[in-house]
Formats: sequence, C-alpha cells, structure tokens
Amino acid sequence: MEYLKLIGIVIIVVGFACKLDSILVIMVAAIATALEAVVEHPEGDIAGVGGGSEHQAMLSCAVERGLGAAALCVRAGVG
Repeated sequence: MEYLKLIGIVIIVVGFACKLDSILVIMVAAIATALEAVVEHPEGDIAGVGGGSEHQAMLSCAVERGLGAAALCVRAGVG
C-alpha cells in the first residue's frame, strides 16, 4: 500500500513515455494523487492536524485552479 503513494509519478513517466499531451498527463497525475490521499485518509486528516472540511475545500480549489490553468494554456497554444 505504500507504493500507491507514487501513482502520480508512475502516471507522469508512462504518459511522457507514450508521448501523450503533457498538460493532460500532469492534470491526471495530480488528480490521481489527490484521490489516493483522500482514499487513504477518508476522515480528512491528510496533514495530521485534523479538520476535514478545510482539506476538502483546499482540494476542490486546487482542482478548479489547475483545470483553469490547463484551459488557458491550451487556448494559448502552449502544450
């Protein structure tokens, strides 16, 4: 179960080796890593400090910002 924490790195290596879209590969790796953290710590105590709602808000904000940044990069022709 400890190796599951490295799923994001595996996704990036495989995605780049298959020459897939770099922005898409990084976004999928980020989301997979975040989901793994949520699955491993379902009570929301990811950082070991308690308080699940703060972590859920932080995760949703990170996903929204990441998707927005990816959309801007695609629109600008980067990636």
